Amino acid sequence: MKTVKVILAALLTILVAPIFSIVCLSFKDTGGEFLKWYRLILTNGDFSNALMLSLYISVMSTILSLLVSTALSLSWFHRT
Repeated sequence: MKTVKVILAALLTILVAPIFSIVCLSFKDTGGEFLKWYRLILTNGDFSNALMLSLYISVMSTILSLLVSTALSLSWFHRT
């Protein structure tokens, strides 16, 4: 059991460490522009449209998965 926990902790570290380092480096002050890239992303129409589309798709897929899983669990519960 301890081996499984160690392997899971190592796997989680391997998956999260690159994301954490990129987020930390994105706030690095280079030439006086603190949040330059975040400002550019939010003011660029293509990026903001892509962000809104991504949020829309994620919300719709969450709702759909909740509806399907609820229906399946209710049908399974009533069948037993």
